[in-house]
Amino acid sequence: MISIRKIIHDRLIKDKDIFLYKWFTGDKNTCVNISGEQLLHSAYAIAYDIKEALPRGGVVAISTSSGPIFLRALLGCIFAGVTVLPLPAPIHGPSTRRVKLGIDTVKPNLILTEKSFLFNFSTALEITTSKRNQIEFGPDIETIFLQLTSGTTASPKVVKLSNEAIVTNSMLVKKAWKLSKKDVSMVWLPHHHDMGLFGGIIFPLLLGMNFSQMDAFSFVKSPLSWLQALEASEATITGCSSFAIEHCINKVSDSALLKIDLSKIKAFGCGSEPVTAELLKKFSSKMKLAKLSDNTVFNTYGLAEATLFVAGGPGKYKGDYCSIFYNKYQKVSIFDKKNNIVLEDGREGEICISGMSLFSGYLDNEPEGFFDLDERKWLRTGDLGKIEKKQLKITGRIKDHIIVNGVNISPLEIGELIYDQEPDLNFRAVAAIFNDSKLGRKLNLIIEKKNKSDNPQSLEQIKRIKRSIKGNFGININQLYIVQPGVLERTTSGKVITHNAMERLQKHII
Repeated sequence: MISIRKIIHDRLIKDKDIFLYKWFTGDKNTCVNISGEQLLHSAYAIAYDIKEALPRGGVVAISTSSGPIFLRALLGCIFAGVTVLPLPAPIHGPSTRRVKLGIDTVKPNLILTEKSFLFNFSTALEITTSKRNQIEFGPDIETIFLQLTSGTTASPKVVKLSNEAIVTNSMLVKKAWKLSKKDVSMVWLPHHHDMGLFGGIIFPLLLGMNFSQMDAFSFVKSPLSWLQALEASEATITGCSSFAIEHCINKVSDSALLKIDLSKIKAFGCGSEPVTAELLKKFSSKMKLAKLSDNTVFNTYGLAEATLFVAGGPGKYKGDYCSIFYNKYQKVSIFDKKNNIVLEDGREGEICISGMSLFSGYLDNEPEGFFDLDERKWLRTGDLGKIEKKQLKITGRIKDHIIVNGVNISPLEIGELIYDQEPDLNFRAVAAIFNDSKLGRKLNLIIEKKNKSDNPQSLEQIKRIKRSIKGNFGININQLYIVQPGVLERTTSGKVITHNAMERLQKHII
């Protein structure tokens, strides 16, 4: 069996004298440097405490702040040979709900947390830093991580990931992004989301790279601090959501960018949310002021069920398409869902994936969405797309697509229409909801403003948007609500959650 524990343990011993991890506080670019030896001994101490509490192993949830404390707890769990459930710290609404959901669903044998968060849990173990020089490793386990999915159209599910799936996916990223041990990673992404956990922590450890992080709240407060940290860490790779690049476009001044040098970055991947070609082009153009090369910014596609990465890599500018890297580890095809047949290039259908990066199932053993064809096991992603010349374009989600009078359209397409016409609205925050009546299905839309405003929704603006949607797509909108930022709930990656949108809307209206 492939052993993540052995790979990481050997790495920390080899690089024990190197500051291989940096944590940026967001305060004037100050950072904490941590060596391989420091990580090794803190991981030994935590692993010892876990093995004392769970001599027969089990599932351990980690609910902490981002940064060194989570990293030490994570390594301690890996060394102890337990299954890890990464969760956010229980410090505010959405995070608290996600923690509760994870714990209620998984029912972990142990919860690791900080002293200040102990009161949130009926039983939990405080993370300590007692000194241990070594620990006796037991046998490797099959499921090393439990990862909550985003949960855009339904409640999140719990994905089971094996050593093999995680290591294989790291090799896919290495090939697609042309990585080596000389590369340096820097991200602000949350540790409880697959992009932050695997892309920001696990993959750099497995691939022998140095890596840096900063807190997501610090980034939201000041996107400039992230760009400054990219320069200070001498990062060559990073990843983010489309929210992040739009945040940089809107909040970072040209004069500030002129003082930053991002010329060392060779791979700047953007994913987790719908990414438009126009947004990538606008970001690339602005970042030229910071010496960021055009060819470094690209669209990516992935999902928790594939560990993290499926498609996307640096190279010639491709707009909203993602490069597909065909190899022995993975295959991506577009299928006609009804007949399970592969569609030719240019035709839209369901994106399906086959390969060793795929998860081994959901925790509750729900039907995994797998099917067999040509001696391969395929996963239905639930995402719609098309392939043209080894380039993948995501066109929406099957459950999100709107079908009215035979017209098929996605909220993303509506958002793209709004993008140029209504600059005060957030084209990424569109929820489409049907309600059924005796006269048939009626379509309602909820669209968020970009910024908070005391101005009520404009009837003229609503009429203008309805006319535009009718004129471009031939769809009549029943009710359209323009709401303040934050009314629509988001997943950990920033996608709009649609299944509870009307419920949240009613709360805000009342």
